[in-house]
Amino acid sequence: MFLSRELTFLAAVLIMGIAGRNRLVILATTLLILVYVSRFQRMLPLLERWGLEVGLVLLIAAVMAPLISNGVGILDVFRAVRTAPGAAAVVAGVLSAYLGARGVDILRTTPEVIVGLIVGTIIGVAFLRGVPVGPLIAAGMAALVLDLFGARR
Repeated sequence: MFLSRELTFLAAVLIMGIAGRNRLVILATTLLILVYVSRFQRMLPLLERWGLEVGLVLLIAAVMAPLISNGVGILDVFRAVRTAPGAAAVVAGVLSAYLGARGVDILRTTPEVIVGLIVGTIIGVAFLRGVPVGPLIAAGMAALVLDLFGARR
């Protein structure tokens, strides 16, 4: 049986997810395969357009939920950020937000970066037990590297 390029790619990603025992890659790839082979292909542009934004909203909500469920107040926040780990986390948060913004920019202006990020993210998730929240930051890092070497358009 002949598989399209798209299904061949998704099958390879699925195999990497299975080999790396990463259920997030397995579930996401299975979802895309089902969408691709079903009559729901018209969902793909919708997923492309809104998937990242919806995912980021859910991620931010998941990160903030313990603050609400544990009754953390504003004074607790101020106390936490005055510690060394809290201050380091603030700096890391600022840097990741900056790199994320640069990542969105390079993804919009340099589409060929997307393929490298997908491959790198899949490898990191499938084989290094990573979590696929890094593509925007990775794109931002790629933008910085390209800017350093004057290779960005």
